[in-house]
Amino acid sequence: MSRTTSRQAPQSSLFDVQLHSEAERLRATLETVTAAHEKDLAALFYKNDLLARELKILKDYIQRLETENSTLTTLLRLGAQRFAPEPTRHDLVRALTQLAAQVHPDRHSGATLATELTQQVLALRDQIKGKKQR
Repeated sequence: MSRTTSRQAPQSSLFDVQLHSEAERLRATLETVTAAHEKDLAALFYKNDLLARELKILKDYIQRLETENSTLTTLLRLGAQRFAPEPTRHDLVRALTQLAAQVHPDRHSGATLATELTQQVLALRDQIKGKKQR
C-alpha cells in the first residue's frame, strides 16, 4: 500500500466565516464613509476658494474706497479755493450738498465708509446753514 498524502485545505469554522463576513461589511462601510467624506472635503475646498475670492474682491473694494476717501477729503479741504475769494454761505452749502451726493452710500454699494463720510459732510453743511446737527 502506498500512501498518498494529499493536503486538504483546512475547513473554515463558523467563527472564521462570520469574522470574514464582518470584516467585509466593515471594509464596505469604511469605503462608503471615506467616499462621503472626500466629497464633503472637496465641497469645503471649493467653498474656501470662493470665500477667498470674495475676500480679495472686498479688500480691493475697501482699498479703492480708502483712496476715494482720501481724494474726497483733500477735495473738501481745497474745495473752497474754487470759489471766489469770499464764498457765500449759499455757495458753501451748495458745494457740500453736491459733495454729499457724490459720496452717498447709494453710489458706493452701501459702503460704511461712504455712509460715515456722507454723515460728516451733511453735518458740516447743516452747521454752516445754522441748523441743528442730524
